[in-house]
Amino acid sequence: MTWQKIKTAPKNETTVDLWVLGTPFPEKPKHNFGFRLPDCWYCPDNKAWLITDGYGEAEKVKGRGLKITHWMPLPAPPEAKAKKKPSITQKPKTQLATAPTP
Repeated sequence: MTWQKIKTAPKNETTVDLWVLGTPFPEKPKHNFGFRLPDCWYCPDNKAWLITDGYGEAEKVKGRGLKITHWMPLPAPPEAKAKKKPSITQKPKTQLATAPTP
């Protein structure tokens, strides 16, 4: 996966990562740089890129004073390997010692 120009991004509410220029700290305008915003989507109704804020509400990315330049599809999730369960007929690897019968 590589970064692609924002003009080519899907506009159908597909979740993607965005690359933006600006500052995540409006109170510190000198800290202006590029950074990744994960899990964003384009909302056709609002005609805007959205991201979920810390309270679970959608917020416009542009409203944060950021310039969106690129996008990237989300990576595939890791494959989970199922643990092999012993079968019912499989004997345990260790056996408990038994006391001799009188």
